[in-house]
This record gives sequence, structure tokens and C-alpha cells, in this order.
Amino acid sequence: MSEIVKTEGIVLSKLDYSDSSKIVSIYSEVFGKISAIVKGGRGKNSKIGMVIDPLNIVNLVLYNKEQREVQLISSAETVCYFSHLHDNFERIKFAYSVLELLKYLTVDNEINGRLYKGSKKILQLMDKGEEQPEILFLKYFLFILQETGFEIQMSVCSICHKVIEKEKTNGFNYEHGMLCNDCKNLYHTFLEIPGELFEQIYSLKVGMKLKNYNLPAMKKLIFALEKFLKYHLHGFNGIKSLQM
Repeated sequence: MSEIVKTEGIVLSKLDYSDSSKIVSIYSEVFGKISAIVKGGRGKNSKIGMVIDPLNIVNLVLYNKEQREVQLISSAETVCYFSHLHDNFERIKFAYSVLELLKYLTVDNEINGRLYKGSKKILQLMDKGEEQPEILFLKYFLFILQETGFEIQMSVCSICHKVIEKEKTNGFNYEHGMLCNDCKNLYHTFLEIPGELFEQIYSLKVGMKLKNYNLPAMKKLIFALEKFLKYHLHGFNGIKSLQM
């Protein structure tokens, strides 16, 4: 028997289903990632269909049944519509990249309140536009890797397990992760990490705001993390939104 439940959620994606409905993927505060159907959602006059749009944060009423893979949406109302994101190509590109990571790095019905709050917050910060979207996305990338079991270990070398000396030029390898100055010369180094960049990565990892940074270096780091994830997550073929 179905239970009527309420939750807030971030709309990740949607696709047409049958002649009149839509199937949506939502990362919800109460249930984690779920799939749900919007009956009649393809119709021009469907209020729910207009509300359930990727990037929107919505309040949902669901007919929820534990054994059912796709839940039924009874009603929905908008909590956040990020109007400034939609007016800026770079910001919306990285916002959609957040949605991709959230969709592919999570499993259905696994609840993570910290991940939900962090995902909502980063979209709000991107919408404000006070920080570069690349920096916000990199901060989120490091955060979601940590929350989903792919954390980049920075205190010790992933090969020899010695404490990494921050003042030296260390390395990043997409198979192993962070390498110390000695091991980076023995293994293929995808990206060299000088001391200043290491400190910046650490600051982002713990949620601090960067004041000075090299934007091209940050973009290279995003690419390196994407390759790291491709290697470690079966079936992950990269972040399509970054190619926009």
C-alpha cells in the first residue's frame, strides 16, 4: 500500500515517458535519490510538469511505496528557481555538472543529509555569482568525492604512505591519487602539485574561500579529478556538461 509522504528535493533530470507523462530523477532530503513519475507532465497545462525541471529545488508530495522503483508525484511546488544561473552560460554549465555528479555518484534510496545540504548550498552560491563557478564546482567536486567514498587523501602519499611535505612539488595520479615528491618521479604523474596549489586544494577541501588562485590551474585540477573518477567508477564516462 502506498504512503503519502513529503520531502524537499533537487531535480536532477527528466525524460518523456509514454504519450503524456515524465520520469524524473530527484535527490531528496528525506529519501536520497529517487525516480518518480509525473502523470500528465508532458501536457502544456500541467502545473507539476512546469515545476519539475532540472536545477529546481521543489517541495514534493509523493505516493511512496518501498517495493516500487518509480514513485508517483501527487503535487509539487517550487522552493528555489535559480534565475541568475539561467542567465549565465558558465554558471549554468557548472551547475548542471553538479547535478551530473550528484546523479552518478549516489545510489537510490541512500539518505545523506549532509550531501543534500551541501548540494543545495553550492547551487545557491553559484546563483549568487560572488565566486567563480569553477572554484565553487571544484569545492563541490572534492566534497562529493569525500561523501561518496572516493575521497582524495592529502595528508599522506597514496603509494609510500609517508606524510606529504606541503612545501615540495608533489603530484597527482588518476589511478592512485596524491603522490609525494619522491613517488611522483617513480609513477606517471598526471598533474604536478606545487606547494601553493596544494594549500589551495586543501583549503577548498575543508570548505574555505579562496582569495588568490590561478584559474587555469584550477581547471586542470577539475580535469584531473574527472579522470580520477573515470578510472575508479565503472561506467562513468565523464561530465557531459563540462563539454558545453
